[in-house]
Amino acid sequence: MSPTSPARPASAVARTPITLARRRNCLSLPERAFIIVVTAFAFLISATAVSSAATATSSPPTPWFGVLQAQPAQAQALTRAGVNAVTVELAWAAYEPSRGQWNSTYLQQQRARIAELGQQGTYVILDLGLQYPPTWAFDLPGATHLQDQYGNTWSGDTGAKIVNAVFNPEVRAAQDQYIAQVATDLPVASIGAVRVGGLNMGELSYPPSTAAGGTSLWMYDASAQSLAPVPGWRPGSGSASDAQRSLDFYYGSLTSYGSWLLDLTARSFPKADLHLLLPSWGLRPGQTEEALAAGLRGTTPGEINDQITQGLDWSSQIPLLTRYGGRAVAYTTWLDAPSQGTTPRYLSPAEYINSLARPLNVAVAGENTGGSDAASMQLCLERVRELGLRGMFWMTASTLLANPDLTAAYADGAQQITAQRHTTTTTTTPAPAPAPTTMPTPPFFAGWVCGLLRIFGWNLPFC
Repeated sequence: MSPTSPARPASAVARTPITLARRRNCLSLPERAFIIVVTAFAFLISATAVSSAATATSSPPTPWFGVLQAQPAQAQALTRAGVNAVTVELAWAAYEPSRGQWNSTYLQQQRARIAELGQQGTYVILDLGLQYPPTWAFDLPGATHLQDQYGNTWSGDTGAKIVNAVFNPEVRAAQDQYIAQVATDLPVASIGAVRVGGLNMGELSYPPSTAAGGTSLWMYDASAQSLAPVPGWRPGSGSASDAQRSLDFYYGSLTSYGSWLLDLTARSFPKADLHLLLPSWGLRPGQTEEALAAGLRGTTPGEINDQITQGLDWSSQIPLLTRYGGRAVAYTTWLDAPSQGTTPRYLSPAEYINSLARPLNVAVAGENTGGSDAASMQLCLERVRELGLRGMFWMTASTLLANPDLTAAYADGAQQITAQRHTTTTTTTPAPAPAPTTMPTPPFFAGWVCGLLRIFGWNLPFC
């Protein structure tokens, strides 16, 4: 202590805390009420922040490796094969055998299946099964069967019995009611994604051509013709403008149905991802123009390979997915199709879809066409790795497990790609802050209130 500094009274050291204590005990009623209200408000904010963090939904595995048509008894074997995702496939006909009558036994089976998969930690992707329509759907008012310009009525086998939801509003209303009921009945929080397509084999596609030497256009039923811009037009007739408008209507009607189904599914399953199923090779640049110039006589590549008949206008369909942010996935069902060149016309379906989707920030995934050989498996895994796909599915669980070499290849590929993806993420993304070992730091308002309370000597646990 400096010789010129006055000595601090000993009583001053003891008086400070005593004075604060008296101050606390002598607060007026309005002061006490103010502090109580502000303290409660701060605690509520802190509790809400902690609760929100604790209840955040888990993300899907990245990437995911799944199988179609998995059975409960295969669970352990599939896990050993690297499988972390499965589809739960519904059938509209089984779920709603009569209009507005729901099969409770079938429903309980599906609920139990989803619950079982959730307990196993498996990512669940739901197939609504619109490709299995009930027989009563074909008795709805209006044209319920698609028809081409030759008078052929489409009637496919199981999985391809398309009911005319593209042009018939009565059919759409029935699908709307069915999907809403499924979303009400099933535990939507346990469903990670929903497959969207609704037509041939559950994909967004018209049927293939049935015309020998020609190109079927499935827009000649009464419902379609009532909407057509040039009613009665046939390929080879009318003007070039009539042909262009008619083909635009044909493509646009399918895309419009896809848009409607995506919106309906997104509303019904608000937390689930949306997988838009895109089959076959897809229309490539210039193919429509070639077909129109040749009179749509079935002689050009886009006609011969059914891209035009099936309405596979991916350049218009994939942009639909931008409305749903990170929930949307452009999903090829021809993941194992090889490339035939390096230009857009000859890229594989996976590569071409990727070239359309990536600039739009739309994720891509896919499944094999059904081949069960090692070459198909290797090509699918290479696509996931090289194109950065969100994941892949293998058709089917039984064909995978029946071949030990395929099972081993899937397990090894899944492990290697996952490790590579996580390593890349770790090296490019800052590490998250360590988890707190005590109560989390309160948000801004709570911290401000804590400071105010400390002025009065109050130290509460959340501060």
